[in-house]
Amino acid sequence: MDNNKPKNTTPKKLSLDMTAYLFLLAAIFLLPFFFIPFFSLSIDISKAALLYGAVIVSFFLWLVARLKDGRFVFPKSIVLLAGGGVAAATLLSAFFSDSTAKSLIGLGYETGTFASVLVLFLLLFLSSIYFQGRSRVIYVYGALLISAAIVFLYQVVRFAVLSFGLPLADFFLRFPPNIVGKWSDLSIIFGLTTLLSLVLLEFGDISKMARRLLYGMVGISLFALVLTNFQLTWIVVGIMSLLIFVYSISFGRNSTIVSGERRIPAIPFIVLVVSLFFVLSGNLVNEAIYSIARIPQEVVRPDWSSTIEVARVSLAENPIFGAGPDRFLTQWLRIKDLAINNSPIWNIDFDFGVGLIPTMMINTGVVGVVAWALFLAAFLYRGILSVFLLKVNAAQNYTIVASFFAALYLWIFSFFYVPNVVIFALAFVMTGVFLAALAQSHIIKNYNFSFLDDPRVGFASVLVLILLVISTIAGGYVVLQRYAALGYFQKATVALRVLGDVDTAERAIVRAIGLSREDVYYRFLAEVNLQKVGRLLAQKGISKETLKTQFQSYTQAAIKNAIAATDRDPADYRNWKALAEVYQSLIPFGVPKEFYQSAKQAYERAIKYNPNSPALTLALARLELSVGNKDAAKEYITQALKQKNNYTEAIFLLAQMQADEGNLKDAIASAEVATLVAPNDVGSFFRLGLLRYNAKDYAGAAAAFGRAVELNPSYANAKYFLGLSLYYMGDTQGAIEQFSGVLRLNPGNKEIAGILANLKAGRAPFADGAAKQPEERDSLPIEE
Repeated sequence: MDNNKPKNTTPKKLSLDMTAYLFLLAAIFLLPFFFIPFFSLSIDISKAALLYGAVIVSFFLWLVARLKDGRFVFPKSIVLLAGGGVAAATLLSAFFSDSTAKSLIGLGYETGTFASVLVLFLLLFLSSIYFQGRSRVIYVYGALLISAAIVFLYQVVRFAVLSFGLPLADFFLRFPPNIVGKWSDLSIIFGLTTLLSLVLLEFGDISKMARRLLYGMVGISLFALVLTNFQLTWIVVGIMSLLIFVYSISFGRNSTIVSGERRIPAIPFIVLVVSLFFVLSGNLVNEAIYSIARIPQEVVRPDWSSTIEVARVSLAENPIFGAGPDRFLTQWLRIKDLAINNSPIWNIDFDFGVGLIPTMMINTGVVGVVAWALFLAAFLYRGILSVFLLKVNAAQNYTIVASFFAALYLWIFSFFYVPNVVIFALAFVMTGVFLAALAQSHIIKNYNFSFLDDPRVGFASVLVLILLVISTIAGGYVVLQRYAALGYFQKATVALRVLGDVDTAERAIVRAIGLSREDVYYRFLAEVNLQKVGRLLAQKGISKETLKTQFQSYTQAAIKNAIAATDRDPADYRNWKALAEVYQSLIPFGVPKEFYQSAKQAYERAIKYNPNSPALTLALARLELSVGNKDAAKEYITQALKQKNNYTEAIFLLAQMQADEGNLKDAIASAEVATLVAPNDVGSFFRLGLLRYNAKDYAGAAAAFGRAVELNPSYANAKYFLGLSLYYMGDTQGAIEQFSGVLRLNPGNKEIAGILANLKAGRAPFADGAAKQPEERDSLPIEE
């Protein structure tokens, strides 16, 4: 033997299956803290791009690997079959949607489209295959725990740097304050790491070092839960820690009685007590935490009664397939109760109801309800049977216990809340890990068959695999186009609304449309066209012929693009509203009657799809006023106030009209009667204040605005006019206090900052053009 022969040091190539596994594991690790700081892409878009990319690549590698080895191996479970049923039901519903393109894929990142459901089902399927084996399951847990630790470190460092003005402050200001998503999503993530740590500590066969790290993770997670203080997380963590506590006593190490006593699992009990304390704690504790962390505790969403009402009407109209995936908004706007207009959520366009899964059920009709019910029932049945009824040895099969509890925790949030893509994707991941752990422990079997033994089966299998490979490549290309278009759209938005660069915005949005013809892109391009019209009219020294030619070009483009938006989705009121605004903006320059009629028709179409919107009714009032139809304008204002009796914008416009007509005396008398009839109606006092202000009765105005602020201390416009009234009464210090309050409610408002600077310097509020005076405005100074 030649001992001097050099050894072969060429590293082994990764197999296709190993590469696919690593892609999935990397995506799970990165998902909680991943974001793209370029193109101004939002957190959710960045995370969805990572998820879609990882799943598509992993599934492609799995398909190619099956072509190579000629064998299928995956868990034999009804959960997988039911998950496929959810995807199939969503696809059927999408074909019957009033906007099939939006229901199939949308912009590319929405949760609830067929594309998103398909990707998440594939994530479940691949997780059930590639995480078989205890070491691989442990890697998943480790990835999640380390990822959460990175998130915690980022949040702590950012808070410290910004609070103490350290050198990296400018760096952190460029990045989002929360890299998981919403603050509630951050809370849910740390609730998950709390539960995983509890199960591993109670049942896992782990080293002393790992145990110490897990104790530290429990402490970190609880600290994060305290700071975010999301009520629903405390409730669910409390319930789950109770389950772990009882399960540990019944099936775990604690089930053994030593010296006549049973050991109490201390850590789950502590978590249970802490959760119970924060669930039952009053406003004093909540306000104290908020004063320190300044983290909002809840995201506004429809309640159960509103969601159920939408479901009742929507399913009555489209019982089998529903309105279509990702079409909740169209149903919400048509069905919502008129009383909601007097609540803080009156002008919010909700894409989801009270929970993510209930919304998806509503959207997909009976087929979706049945599919989701079967999937969740299959998961619960398999989990309860495996973890409780079969008396699984928790110490030997703790991966089953941990993955089931983790998946159950995440599905609870998906049903009772609207988490972002991170939480929803992890629900599918942990369900797949649960099935993988069951297969690895031989509680369920794997399908394991080769299609090479029978030529007929082999031909059909290879044909299907080839078609799936082609479909995956095509789907990946479409998804890539969608995300590239989103990148250009975000670039266009920043260019127009932050930098004021119309030309860059136009180039970017045109490229976005070239990649994906979405209605929102066409609406934005119409807005850019109108901006170009305004810039053109502001130019000096331009010839009349050039002005006329370019004006016609820009206005025709604006109309064309707004119409294109309505063609892409005729059931979205925002498209008709955008078209109406284009026509309305052109009334002073073209044929008034023609543009007026077109604008009115477009507004009426918008109202058809959003019938209870006082904002659209008020827009019609402004349209009538623009062509001198004052009586019609007043009728629409009256209608808007019937839809929303405290609608400040409508009150402001009506007060302006009354001031212009010179009948302030009668209007003030009527307003005074209204305040006597409804002494707690903030809108009545605001209207009275405006009328007295227009009549230069500043003392009377200050009294009315003061009452409005007393009823609603966050009423920025009332504070604004109260400040002006006090200034004209000679109380400059009082005016400064009011405008300081307005600035606190609207940080970064340059107009308010300019008014404040003038007042503090002893100048008039509007000196040096700090802001437009109220009588020069068409709308309120502050957007509430």
